[in-house]
Amino acid sequence: MRHFGCCASAATALIDVAVHDIATITVTGQTISAGGTVTFYVCDKALNPTCTSGTRTALGTVTILAGNITNGGLKATVISPDYIAPATGSYIFHAVYTPYGSGSTYEDNGSGESFIVTDSTQGHLMDNQDGSS
Repeated sequence: MRHFGCCASAATALIDVAVHDIATITVTGQTISAGGTVTFYVCDKALNPTCTSGTRTALGTVTILAGNITNGGLKATVISPDYIAPATGSYIFHAVYTPYGSGSTYEDNGSGESFIVTDSTQGHLMDNQDGSS
């Protein structure tokens, strides 16, 4: 049985600033070393709250070389390609691990990977009563 643990992400980000996801892969219950790929996705949380299927943006795939994950020992940590949100709002990352030769995939559960994108100009303070700055 393999365990796929994932991810850390920023809680908030500014629009036009790149963010990324981090996945940590741990193999358990296996006596051989493992490798594979991790494919990263991002979704608008309002349209796709779990990002496990449906409309989602593929960020890219990262390869983990065989031997970099071993049972009870090493973990592989991979970082997604950067993502710059096109608008303010809530987004969520999703990652899928595909081990070499298994034909199976292991996905995170989509919880705890959401982030909010804000616009830095929304908090602009006004210097004058008439609304000018």
